[in-house]
Amino acid sequence: MKYKGIIFDLDGTLLDTLDDLSGSFNHALKESGFGIHDTGSYKSFIGEGAKKCIEKALPESSRNEAVINRILVIFSEHYLVNCRNKTRPYEGIAPVLAELKSMGNKLFVITNKPQKFADIIISFFFPDEFDLVVGEGGGFPKKPAPGSVLHVAELYNLPLQSLVIIGDSGTDILTAKNAGIDSIGVEWGFRTGNELVNSGADRIIGKPSDILKIISGR
Repeated sequence: MKYKGIIFDLDGTLLDTLDDLSGSFNHALKESGFGIHDTGSYKSFIGEGAKKCIEKALPESSRNEAVINRILVIFSEHYLVNCRNKTRPYEGIAPVLAELKSMGNKLFVITNKPQKFADIIISFFFPDEFDLVVGEGGGFPKKPAPGSVLHVAELYNLPLQSLVIIGDSGTDILTAKNAGIDSIGVEWGFRTGNELVNSGADRIIGKPSDILKIISGR
């Protein structure tokens, strides 16, 4: 097999977190006196970290550090309690992860979700599948910076050519390019196939089982 280390994005790739995220962001916005957004709008807001999501959700005239940080506190408190209400693994993901593990692969999550939330959610839905989870605040700059990928490669003694990133957004594809590794874009997540194409994904797939075909070479 070409790949030995499989790096997954979290939101929109492993788990459909949209309802819980949008609910907590809207709660924080409303509590702070701002208008809220429909759930679908958050598909384009999510992916670059919680602070960036809040910035995108705010009117331009209110996008200052003090306001964003205040909303972030409210969001974090709400999401901590509500992050598993409606969140679910995408259909077919769980057996794919199990098969990848049985093949001897190392599995990782690299996400721009805050580390504490990534740890909570991954340990709840996938308690045994992943060798390492790296989130925002986990010691590396957010994606698309390549530091977290290079850390995984060094820590697990994996050549870069044996790593691949699987994600639903251009941020994931750019992370792979910045790290010098391959990328697989998934069409079942929050972003569009056009974004994946325009970002230069090496491959684009429509269902989780396609991952096994690529990794196993079938």
